[in-house]
Amino acid sequence: MCVAAIATALMPYAKNVCSQILSYVCALLPEAVPRYVDPSLPMLSLYWRDSSLEIVQSARALFAAQTDRLSPEVKNSFLHSWGLQLAQSSHAAAQKSKWRTVLMLGILGSELMASAYFDDPLARLIIGELLALMGSDHSVSLQGAAAELVARGWKLWRPFVPDVPSLVRS
Repeated sequence: MCVAAIATALMPYAKNVCSQILSYVCALLPEAVPRYVDPSLPMLSLYWRDSSLEIVQSARALFAAQTDRLSPEVKNSFLHSWGLQLAQSSHAAAQKSKWRTVLMLGILGSELMASAYFDDPLARLIIGELLALMGSDHSVSLQGAAAELVARGWKLWRPFVPDVPSLVRS
């Protein structure tokens, strides 16, 4: 009984340590394993707002490590293709895919924070969609993720926010 109580008390710590070790190892794998295939950025972005803090931290660490390894050309190509996908997604049936794309591009914006990667139309489109998501009736976790990405990427998004005072008040 005593051992079970101790194991239960230590479980959150063990989970956190395992998550940190896994993130660290996965961030180093590409340099150590020939022909390593990175996890997809869209897949990692799905875990940006998971209910488990450890999963969120791991996904964010892996996302950052992977984007750091991308060449500027690959980053530009990735942003261009996903930006086109966002610009063309207007059907209600595609809303789930649209919000995933918005979050992923918002994550990239908050991670890269370099206007060299984001032309004005793309940055304007992304911040417009993040602001729409914040004000929508979607889940609180989606709204919170959008608000976090606006805050994290504020340096990039600020020139494209039409009414900052009303955003701050709301």
